[in-house]
Amino acid sequence: MDRNHLFATPEEYAEVQASGALWDAQSKRWYISGGMAARPFSQWLDEQDETEFGISCDQALEVSAHVACLLCQQPIEVITVFCELGIDSETGDAIADVTLSSTWAMNEPMAAQREP
Repeated sequence: MDRNHLFATPEEYAEVQASGALWDAQSKRWYISGGMAARPFSQWLDEQDETEFGISCDQALEVSAHVACLLCQQPIEVITVFCELGIDSETGDAIADVTLSSTWAMNEPMAAQREP
């Protein structure tokens, strides 16, 4: 299935859903299928590209917890990833103590990797 992912903040989720976007529970991202008209979703399209994240790491520690959202009190999963030594994919430079937080969307390979 051809998908166009949308780049909406969590505060925009209700508006995105009301516009007819579809939710991918595995990757935790909104999308429209290739057959849907893109115009109603233009504000969420093309704001970011689909390039890979610019850091690679052979070993990383992931910590996740289920908590209540501070804004709406709905249950959410909070994920933090720590990599002691990574490589900047663009420059090739070594980067120490990389921490990723405030993760609210992920690509399909990362979502599949998180499966039990």
